[in-house]
Amino acid sequence: MFNQLDCNHSGSIEVDELNLMFTYYGIAITRSELVRLFNLVDRDGSGNLDLEEFKAFAQDPKSNGVFKSLIQRMRAEHEKRFGEGRVKTYLPFCITKLLEHLSYLGRRETIFEELRSRPMGKEGHSPLQTMKNFIKLFLLNQENAMATNVPTHYDNSIITKLLQEKRPSGKTESERLEEMSQQIIEEWAQ
Repeated sequence: MFNQLDCNHSGSIEVDELNLMFTYYGIAITRSELVRLFNLVDRDGSGNLDLEEFKAFAQDPKSNGVFKSLIQRMRAEHEKRFGEGRVKTYLPFCITKLLEHLSYLGRRETIFEELRSRPMGKEGHSPLQTMKNFIKLFLLNQENAMATNVPTHYDNSIITKLLQEKRPSGKTESERLEEMSQQIIEEWAQ
């Protein structure tokens, strides 16, 4: 998660990196609010969080208390804007849950980019790789649905059936994806 949030790969997370990610995903937290959160755990006063400070940020009760009050404000604004009960953005009260969700969104965006970069019918397109990416996306969405208790809107019986099968011991995720891709291609070819 830390590496995904460290957009410029500097070895630390800067307020602007986190602010950019929050803004990109529709989370209305201001830069000054993030600075306030960072200052609670920024031991060396650098304005950035290294890995240890980041862990403290995610686990610190005071940071989580301040974060919870910010989320309460954002939820109230969200309800005013969209109406009560109309969820547009996942806003958990726990920093760790939100950061995990942002990590999920980043990984999902990476898979979408891979799919967009090699469209079907174009040079360099591999049907097997495309299928693997769709399976990764499906698995990632299922994982996120379980972590956030937010149901997905995907129902694909062949993929669901394959996911429910017991994973053979000794197989890596890559080998499992390869096998699942082949099974799906065979099933859809019939």
